Amino acid sequence: MYDQIYSNYSNNKYIYNKCPDEFIQSFCSVPHANDFEWVSARFSPHPQQEHIFVLGNEWGSIALFNAKEDLDKYKFIRRGSRCIHSVILDFCFLPGIPEWLIALSGKSHIYLIDITNGKPIYCLYGHSCSIRCASVWPGNPHLLVSGSRDGSILGWDLRSPPLGQITIDGSEWGAFPPSRTFAFAHESAGVVSPSSCKRSKTVASITGLLHFGENYVISSSSSASRLFKIIFTKF
Repeated sequence: MYDQIYSNYSNNKYIYNKCPDEFIQSFCSVPHANDFEWVSARFSPHPQQEHIFVLGNEWGSIALFNAKEDLDKYKFIRRGSRCIHSVILDFCFLPGIPEWLIALSGKSHIYLIDITNGKPIYCLYGHSCSIRCASVWPGNPHLLVSGSRDGSILGWDLRSPPLGQITIDGSEWGAFPPSRTFAFAHESAGVVSPSSCKRSKTVASITGLLHFGENYVISSSSSASRLFKIIFTKF
């Protein structure tokens, strides 16, 4: 019965055009590596590792891939693990430290992960909304700035000792507070209140960060009136 159906399916274009996708996919024998959507990707910037890249999905899983390996035999998948319990919006590699990786979560935390074993190192806390972007000064990989949807920009010095442990979804992380805080980094003029005749201020989310010096960062926001801003971030 199977041979008859498969023969008709292979040789008859009419059946191919009329059969639902579920029927055609039922003959597929290739296993699915992941049923969830990958939402973030980043290639490694480290020398001799430009072929290595990471993917993050909506459930907090991180997979490490080798673009030089054969795709047909799944050798390109080096390792994978579920590190956090939230969607991973983006990654940030640390210059000079190839085994460390920053993961920006859909919640309010930033995670420092050892990609050699998938184990957590630090949880950087301080934002109140999802993290949109991060930047590391190439001359010092321990200096990091991050921007959030709450409009704040936080600076981190990873050389500082963590403040104890924090438990997130059953996992123990080293708790790491920010070294610098720029609350409401991008404020813009809002609407005029009829009662007070004063113009309120609205906070714009941070959309991008870029170091152009050890102590200076260019930030962009969703504000139409103040799109870019230069911030002095000396720790």
